[in-house]
Amino acid sequence: MSTNTGDYQEYNNLGIRFPYPTNWSVQTESWDEGTYVITVDSPEGSFWSVTIYPKGIDREESAQKILHTLKGEYDKLEHLPVHRYIADRRLTGYEVNFFYLDMTSTAMVLHFEEGDRAYVLFWQTCDRLALMGEKVSHADVFEAMTHAMMTNLQNPENKGIL
Repeated sequence: MSTNTGDYQEYNNLGIRFPYPTNWSVQTESWDEGTYVITVDSPEGSFWSVTIYPKGIDREESAQKILHTLKGEYDKLEHLPVHRYIADRRLTGYEVNFFYLDMTSTAMVLHFEEGDRAYVLFWQTCDRLALMGEKVSHADVFEAMTHAMMTNLQNPENKGIL
């Protein structure tokens, strides 16, 4: 399901394709018929995930559940509604900021529908974490992964199933 090209591997399954750093791990789970979760974890504890649902699920309710869980875990959490355009698609959700262990952390919850599927993206990281000692934050990597995934959803050849 993944190929290695230097410092990055490529996930390509379930109609989803994106690069991720070689030293990060990826898991794909099936929750029930038609619902899948792809999660990418960094060694430092940051994560990026996309949940794929059958079309018609209440995506806003799913995003609200994630937000509610975060509110229960972190004091002084701030969140703002966001609308983003990525690869000609409108995504709606929340940008979340909070403190954890004296560090500023960021989470993003976005959702959209495409074809016969609904998607909920969720990532969380500490703002100070960088990739391989460079000035590339985990948030920047997650943004690139999201953009690649959204761009590749347009590829009709990318329709693999587990």
